Amino acid sequence: MTTPTSAHEPLPATLPGHYYHDPEIHALEEERIFSRLWICVGHSSLLPDPGMYQLVTLAQESLILLRDQHGKLRAFFNVCRHRGARLCAKAQGRLKGSLQCGYHGWTYKLDGSLLGAPNVLHAQDFDPAAFGLVPVALELCWGLIWINLSPSPAPLSSQLTDPLSCVGSSHVSHHLEGLEVGKTEIYEVQANWKIAFENGLECYHCPTVHPEFCDLFPTIRSYPTLAESTTPLALAEHAEAFTLTGRASRPPLSTLAPEERRLIHSIVVFPNISITLVRDHVQVLVFYPRSAQTTSIVSFWLFEPEVIAAADFDPMDTVALANIIAQEDIELCKLVQQGVTSRAYASGGIYAPVEKHIALFRNFVLRQLAQ
Repeated sequence: MTTPTSAHEPLPATLPGHYYHDPEIHALEEERIFSRLWICVGHSSLLPDPGMYQLVTLAQESLILLRDQHGKLRAFFNVCRHRGARLCAKAQGRLKGSLQCGYHGWTYKLDGSLLGAPNVLHAQDFDPAAFGLVPVALELCWGLIWINLSPSPAPLSSQLTDPLSCVGSSHVSHHLEGLEVGKTEIYEVQANWKIAFENGLECYHCPTVHPEFCDLFPTIRSYPTLAESTTPLALAEHAEAFTLTGRASRPPLSTLAPEERRLIHSIVVFPNISITLVRDHVQVLVFYPRSAQTTSIVSFWLFEPEVIAAADFDPMDTVALANIIAQEDIELCKLVQQGVTSRAYASGGIYAPVEKHIALFRNFVLRQLAQ
């Protein structure tokens, strides 16, 4: 249960209203948060074979994620070193051993090195090694792809073990290895990325907004946020899975002990990823700022490979429920965005005691912007 806030401990203030819509604040966040920290940009199973690539936009930069000819995942700026043309235009695809610029035909190997430059490659004083694609730091953890735009970033592990950058149950990470993406959805939100992200840091709103979720996890009506319970939320007695009907159509994850199969665990890593573990899958939400007042959220559902390979695999029973919850949140985030631009919210608001994780996130944002 929650503990009432002492009269000597005033409720923490939110960020001022302009932090949620000011283009200058947004530009500063792109530079000091999304260009300096490790950012999750997807799952390794989405690029299973050599030559496969996908584009990611981060901090106004177009980036290429690819698997090279040796099976190694790499990331590069999507920029030809000759005259700056974009190399890849399609969001995803398969490369046949190289990348070629459509402007003057400069060609690069999948490891980023320059392979060909018509009328230039053998020119005097031209060093091909100096004109490879500009790499982006990339690390894998929990099967997820993380990148960092800094030229010499600290290891990813330092961020994932920082108690000021993570909230929730580290137990979740033990069940991610070996899973693959079985379904992907993209949600477009007419709200600042922090509004969308903060929404997922509390369930104070769940009894008001998410009746289907509360039917499956009825204790949420007395525990206003997952974080306030000393144990993970448990399914209602009538339910056995996170689906619209509450019925299970897939076997539980093999790594889960029997007593864990009725529980929901979650972990959030600042600034842009939320991971939820339930009986038979893991849902990952990745938040991408698009402008000061718009956000894209990429959601993917992870299952064990043999479950995905089954002829009758259909994840829509759980995806449909998640989509309902997402649409409810999207509408509420839109209303919040409309409200925070008002002069009435110029100085911001307050966080309820059960919104303590949002207060931690606020501190995280302010700390990063001050550096």
